Formats: sequence, C-alpha cells, structure tokens
Amino acid sequence: MNAPDTPPANVDAERVILGAVLLDNATFAEVAEKLTPEDFFLDSHRRIWRRMAGLMKKQRVVDIVTLADELTRRKEIESIGGVAYLASLTEGLPRRPVIGEYLRIVRELATERAGLAIAAALTVRIYDRSKTPGETLAWAAEQFAALAKSGGSDGASAALLHLRLKCADKIIDREQGWLVSEFLPDDTLTIVAGQVGLGKTTACLSWGAAISSGRVPIIGGKRDPANVLMLSNEDSEAQLRRIFTRLGGNLSRLYVEDEDNDMLWGIGDSEALEAQIADLKPALVIIDSLTTHKPTKCDLNSHGDIAPLLVALRKLASKYRCAIVLIHHLNKLQTSDPLNKISGSIGISATARHVIIVAPHPEDPQSRVAAIAKTNLVKFGAPSYRFRLDPFGWEGTTQFTAPDILQIPQVEGASNPTEVFLRSQLANGPKPVKELEDLSDSLSLSRPSLYRAKKKLNIESERSGFPCTSVWRLPAPPEQSKLASCLTVVSVPETVRQLESQGELSRDNNNNYKDLAQLSQLSQLSQVGSGETTIETTADKSTEKRDLEVRV
Repeated sequence: MNAPDTPPANVDAERVILGAVLLDNATFAEVAEKLTPEDFFLDSHRRIWRRMAGLMKKQRVVDIVTLADELTRRKEIESIGGVAYLASLTEGLPRRPVIGEYLRIVRELATERAGLAIAAALTVRIYDRSKTPGETLAWAAEQFAALAKSGGSDGASAALLHLRLKCADKIIDREQGWLVSEFLPDDTLTIVAGQVGLGKTTACLSWGAAISSGRVPIIGGKRDPANVLMLSNEDSEAQLRRIFTRLGGNLSRLYVEDEDNDMLWGIGDSEALEAQIADLKPALVIIDSLTTHKPTKCDLNSHGDIAPLLVALRKLASKYRCAIVLIHHLNKLQTSDPLNKISGSIGISATARHVIIVAPHPEDPQSRVAAIAKTNLVKFGAPSYRFRLDPFGWEGTTQFTAPDILQIPQVEGASNPTEVFLRSQLANGPKPVKELEDLSDSLSLSRPSLYRAKKKLNIESERSGFPCTSVWRLPAPPEQSKLASCLTVVSVPETVRQLESQGELSRDNNNNYKDLAQLSQLSQLSQVGSGETTIETTADKSTEKRDLEVRV
C-alpha cells in the first residue's frame, strides 16, 4: 500500500475552530487547553492562532478588525490571505458553535503527523548507522512515549510506552543534597506558601540571587555560580530584573519568561520546561505561582487534577538535580496546622516532598519567618529562618516553627478574619478605602464582609485631599473620648488665645479641645503672672474620668 502524497489534515475543522474564537472570545480558553500553534496544519492558521493568543494575553478583544490590525503590524496579513480570508472564517457558523468534535479531529491528525515525523527521523537514523540498534530503538521508544502522552492516546500500545520498569539493583543511590543545609533541597519539588504580600517571591529570588553570584543562600559561604530560571505570571520581566539586581544577583545567570512570546506557559507543559532545564542546567527553578500557571481546566481542589502535574515537576527536579520551587498561597481556614492551610487539595502538600511556610514573626511584625511545614528529607527539628523585607536581609535562625507562626491572632474586639484584617491594617493609622478593598480582595475576603466588619468595629470614615480620597480609621479608645468631651474652656485668657492664633490649639463647635495632645499642651501651662490663667488637671482614679479646671 502506497503512502498518500499529503500528510493527514482537516483544514475545514481548523477553520471552524478559528472562526469560533472570532465569534466568541470565551472559546479561546477551550481551544488553548487542547491545541498548540503547531497542531494546525496550514502555516496561515498557525500565524492566525499565534496573533489571537497575543491579543488575548494583552486582554484585548479578538475580532476581525483587531486581528487584521495585529497581523498587519507583524507584516503577516498578506501571507494568511488578507482580511477577506479572516472574514471567511466565520461564514456559515452559528453565534456560539460547539467545537469539541473539531478539536478532537485536529488534535488526532496533528498526533498522526508527529508520528510520521518520528518515523521519518527513525528511518534516517537507521540508515545513518552512527548509533547502535539498541540506542536507536531506545530513542524511538522515548519519542513515541512522549507523543502518546501529549496526544492523549489510549489502549495497550500507549500503556506499554508509559510503563517502564527498572530493577532496584540498577539504581544508583546518592546522598540528599541541599542548596541550604537541611532547609532547601537541591533535587526535588519544594512548595513555598504564604499569604499575599508577605515577601514569598522576594525570599525565593534572594536564593536565586545568591546562587547566581556564587554564594550559599541564607547562611552565606561560597559555592559554584549557577543559572536560575524564574517563571512568573505575577511580576513583569522588568520588575524581576530590578528585584534581582537589588538582591545582589548576577543578571547574566537569570532567565525569565519572554514577554514577547504570545503563548503562555503552564505547568501542564512539562516537556517545554524540561527542554529549557536540559539546555540551561539551572540549580534553581522558581515558578510564581501555582494558581497562575495551572491549566485552565485544572481544579486545585481536585487531587486527580493537580497531583500528576506536581509529580511531573518532582521527576524533572530529580532527573536534572535542580531545585524546583513552586510558590503558592494559604487559605482562610482558622487553623495552625500548616498542611491544612495550603490552598486547594491536600494532595498539593502530599505530593511535594518539601513544604515551607512564610508568615509574620510572632514577636516582630516587621520580620518574616520561613519554616519547614512538611518534609520527607530531614529529621524533625530542622531550622527556621528569619528575614526582613525593607531593606531585605536574612537575620539568622529562629526557634519558631510553622505551627507557631500560624497561630491565630487574638485581636481585641475582633471575632472573625475580616475583623482581624481591619484591626491589624488600621492599627498604625488611617488607610485609604481603595487600598483596603484591594488588599481584602487579594485575600479572598468579600466586600460585604469587609463593610460588615467596618460597622461592627465602629470604624470611622472621612474624605480629604484633592482629588478627594476616602480613608478609614479606628475609633478613639473610650478613655480618650471621655477625656476629650470634658475639655471645655471656661475662660480664654491672652496666653491661650496666642496659642490658638499660632495654630497650636484648636477647638470644635462645642468649644471643646479635641484630643489628648492638646490636654498635654494646656497642662504644661503654669501660672505666668498676676491676672493670668492657671490650668490644672484633676483625676478621679476610681472612675478614670479626668476634668479640666480653668481658673482666672
């Protein structure tokens, strides 16, 4: 039987998929989950898909006008057939076409073409005879195994390709290695988890900065300089460069995701990550964060969804002996159990061999503690480390463990997480409402609960400045309020009047001085001469009520 002249393909199915995205941008996520640009047979379709992905990454609408403009800017509009071809993609399609079957067709045909390419390469290798037959067959088995995995093949043939066994006496044993002794392993997946804004990313980048410059992270000392990969959907490449430079890193050894690449990388694509690790040989790979790098349809609360992805990362770390650090967030549960605080399925912490928690220092709000929450690699009692953000620096070990730093704060007058949040945020003075709303959103605290907590805590609101800004402040303690209410001036002689004219004293509409600071100023006045004022304060210790007496 003769082979066909053209590779297997279905151009009409590809057109339907592209047209569906033009009609309904929400379809893009479904397509991106199943296909890559290389899965399209026609070069014009690959170009169109890449430009669609670029527009979606920039959160722009994808329609005929914006897509044509992007293709024109890239000087590709003529090579895809012009604007007329783009318009033809939507002809005859319903407003919301169902594309599941078309995705299956295009993916299967792409897999078949990839299989033909492997077979052609295998033929060349056989005739070349530069490798032994065993090496050639091993290469072919690896290629087809990867194809079976990515193509979603099923059946006995795929199972045989996936399951490979090795006799235990052939395994080479090796001692556990560390980037930081008994704290940060050098050959497995480590999860670093903490609440938003506590410095997780900066702490991890400080490890990379040290490694790139030939220093041991945290504890100091010399080591061989090595490359570092930083895969971030949280910070721009310019921000990462600034932070890394500030931390003393060697920029020539830092590799970040290219923002000009229209396709977003996710942890589901372990093959692409493996290619970069094999090429750059990094000692440390940082992925920030799990939430922003997971596949679109992956449910973090499903062990079956997330565990295979983490196992693939763990195997990569072991195969290439590099540390892979995956940054993640904590949930809102009121518990000091570190593993139950990891957001999502318990399988996340169960799959990782090493988990580090970052949280505020219990005795110093300006410091943070990084503590091991779970490990299969070191005995109980491994060190925790303390660091400060501004300026950044590691400050040695601390006795606090992961459960210690996760103790639920006991805030007077606050009975739930949102009230605790507001009390802690306003403890040092008023803050803009917009800032509080944004921060509560990042912590998954709902807006209604935020405003209920404001009402319950009697938080005061005021507007000031230009443009006008709303701020919230904690109410004055009862002692201050009582004291301020009794500061009534009976007589205002010249000395007090002079202070008022200089702006050092001020009164409200009820002729009352407003706060304790003004009481202090009044109390410091002594008898300054005949006919002038003596101001005294008296206190009834049994009631803690203070009265101001003004005598002439």
